[in-house]
Amino acid sequence: MGRIQGIEIADLEATPASLKVYISEFLGFIGGLTGAPYVGFVERLAEVFGQRGITEVLELCAGHGGPSRQLQPMLKKRGHHVGWTLTDLRPPPPEDRALIEARAPGIRFADTSVDATHVPEELRGFRVVCNAFHHFPPELARAILEDAVTRGEGIAIMEVTARHPMHMLSVLFLPFNALLILPFMRPFRWSRLGWVLTGIGPFIGLFDGLVSCVRVYSPAELDALTEGLPGTWESGRAKMKGPGFVTYCIGLPE
Repeated sequence: MGRIQGIEIADLEATPASLKVYISEFLGFIGGLTGAPYVGFVERLAEVFGQRGITEVLELCAGHGGPSRQLQPMLKKRGHHVGWTLTDLRPPPPEDRALIEARAPGIRFADTSVDATHVPEELRGFRVVCNAFHHFPPELARAILEDAVTRGEGIAIMEVTARHPMHMLSVLFLPFNALLILPFMRPFRWSRLGWVLTGIGPFIGLFDGLVSCVRVYSPAELDALTEGLPGTWESGRAKMKGPGFVTYCIGLPE
């Protein structure tokens, strides 16, 4: 099955802001729970960081964070002490950014809006896009990759979902996860409680999760996106600790 652009409910302008925040926080919480999905990807990333002497990471489309809480310490254990800056087109409010930073020492959140297709010149660092690249249609996805290497920065994109039965099956557990982790999500929000207990939040998490799977670019599709771009490019799949894989693409300027 080829990639389908699809539409996620959380992306729609008509979706209530509090529901968008809940989905972003939920995905961030889940994404930061364990480093098991990222083991193979981090091994490859560590090789690149060692070869290029990378000391700063700029994460694009970070939402409320998540994977960075695992990726940074995993890189540190491999000898790579990197500063990590989160950015987003619509960054969380200051109080949420402060909470994200408090949970993950060494990670900071930029307080300005950052367009991933045209990153401000003053924001430097190896760029990373975690579990968000699938949102972009091919022309914008290519623009994100091109903007990095033409500015002299490397970039890595990774996706833990995929158009694969095993990954799509795992998405079916999202509604149960929404209930299990609800007591542990901070700060407490009445809106979050309402979205979860009415079932609306878990349903949208399930729907958007399945749509995410069919939107993810395969390694072959990533190769097609990067064809003709300057720099060197590598697309592939990195094994998770356990069943499953991370789809990734790494680009480096000449």
